[in-house]
Amino acid sequence: MPVESSTSSAPDATVPAGVGAAATGPRELAGALVERLRVVIDRSPDMVAVFGPDGSFVFVSEAHRRILGYVPEDLLGTQPLDLVHPDDVDRLMGEFRAQIRWDQPTTPVDFRYRAADGTYRHVEAVAVDLSDEPTIGGLLVTSRDVSLRRRAELVVQDQAAVLERIARAAPFADTLDRVCAMVERHVPEALAAVL
Repeated sequence: MPVESSTSSAPDATVPAGVGAAATGPRELAGALVERLRVVIDRSPDMVAVFGPDGSFVFVSEAHRRILGYVPEDLLGTQPLDLVHPDDVDRLMGEFRAQIRWDQPTTPVDFRYRAADGTYRHVEAVAVDLSDEPTIGGLLVTSRDVSLRRRAELVVQDQAAVLERIARAAPFADTLDRVCAMVERHVPEALAAVL
């Protein structure tokens, strides 16, 4: 039969490592856990947000500043959909609804999101409905910037199209026009021509 001792120096298994040292009571422990979670979220490479019942931001992580250039506090109360590229809004809403219906994250949704400088970034996001969770009370959305990956995919597609034209013996002048168009599309401020 195990014997419990109140003078045991063994760590409390219910307190995460590194949290209990400064916490002397339940409130201090709760505060330490909240602070620890805030640091984890703020240092995450992914953007984390919570949308309230009206769809507005009620929580915005620090990653929004690093990735998109927005001050997190300035986004509170605004509508996230106002930042989504107009051509992507309907598809995004449909895919988020599908994710929420299944009560589990599915394949991330890829869409364009406007940064503070006015440019659009390709992001992918997953939505989880936590509106019944009292500590969250909304839609939890985690997203990441995939602009570099998306740009690389588009370059590969364009290169494949040019190589396909070459393999099919397409007119050389037309193929060179495609190469010029590809350069202009993928190199900022470039103008390409074959003389």
